Amino acid sequence: MQLPSQAAAVARRVRAALVRTQSDTATLTELVRMIDAGEILPLVGKTYTLNDTARAW
Repeated sequence: MQLPSQAAAVARRVRAALVRTQSDTATLTELVRMIDAGEILPLVGKTYTLNDTARAW
């Protein structure tokens, strides 16, 4: 994994961080509930096809 560019983040006036976690069923279920309830809003900047996943990093 590569740390996000802090310079690029500052230029875009955003905060950048690298977060790693292990998720379990209960946590993922709670996240789905929160998204469905509108409590959190996932933002997706770009998507990749399965064949292009290596480029995502």
